[in-house]
Amino acid sequence: MGKERFKTMVDSVVQDDKKRKLILIAGIILIGIIFLSGFWNDKKDSQAAQSTAQGITEEEYVQQLEKKVKELLRGIDGVGNPDVMLTLESGSEYVYQSETKRSTDRTDTSGETTQERLDDEHTIVMVEGDNGKKQALIRTELTPKIQGIVVVCDGADQVSVQTQIIDVLTTAFGISSARVSVAKAASSGG
Repeated sequence: MGKERFKTMVDSVVQDDKKRKLILIAGIILIGIIFLSGFWNDKKDSQAAQSTAQGITEEEYVQQLEKKVKELLRGIDGVGNPDVMLTLESGSEYVYQSETKRSTDRTDTSGETTQERLDDEHTIVMVEGDNGKKQALIRTELTPKIQGIVVVCDGADQVSVQTQIIDVLTTAFGISSARVSVAKAASSGG
């Protein structure tokens, strides 16, 4: 009985011109909404990807590192309230996705001598951006290398405190002790 009732309803809709037009218009509106929602989501996703790819400036990166180093050094007994200055060797480096094509040619002239030629062709993979322009596909971003760290603190006149500071910073950043300078802070009373 349920099938017959459904069939009767479908037949009445198909035969009535007004109902057919109404269903057609509703279908077109739904397709339009689906299309536009996909466009809005793609736009939001691409904006989020752009802000992530752009990341932070080098100045902000240095400030964040200096803040972390200060917090780390405050945890060492005898350091007191340190001031930290951090310098970078270079800026961020981008490694781009590339494709390599390799071809080898071998020529044998008399059975004894073989001449070999190798050709490597490296091409960077390009993708189309949101604005329609082609841009290189970034595989990874290398963070800037630390050039040096200067720490000025109250406890720097104690050899054990200096040694701990240098050990902590060389281990944390993978740099040599020659790139770390520790100095005693000037006394504030005068």
